[in-house]
Amino acid sequence: MRDLQWTCEAVPVARVVGVAVAMVAKRPRVRAVVLDGSVAAPVLVETFEVTTQEADHASQVHDLATSLANRVGGLGVDRVMIQRADYFRISTNQDGPRVRLLTEGALIYATYERVPRTQIATGREVAAEAGMQKDDLIAQAGAVLADPAFTDACCAALAVMDQ
Repeated sequence: MRDLQWTCEAVPVARVVGVAVAMVAKRPRVRAVVLDGSVAAPVLVETFEVTTQEADHASQVHDLATSLANRVGGLGVDRVMIQRADYFRISTNQDGPRVRLLTEGALIYATYERVPRTQIATGREVAAEAGMQKDDLIAQAGAVLADPAFTDACCAALAVMDQ
């Protein structure tokens, strides 16, 4: 009788969430992408948006952060990456960028409570985390999902898949 030897290599498989904040009609909107698998073979689980009807900034930020943390807490997620705003050469004195930064800060705090392996990085840093150029990571995100509104969130998810 022949001796059969089986070898099994561990293939990194993770469930990750990438998050990005967009300002739509002067209101923050959280976009998230949930992926399973590995960077070599990512599987799109779902995309979702978190919105709020609150009027004042503090209530908006609190509502978005609480909603995202509750949603992420129930997904069995290994890691979360929140993509924050890139740096711009021209500063602006408008509320939009400030509200986005406030929202991103609240998201990291609330999400970290549920998933301690939560990170935050700019788009350029996200690409570096994935070991790619930003344009290459965007192209890979486009291959995973068709909706360009979720590209930043997908890039964030891809960046933490094989960690």
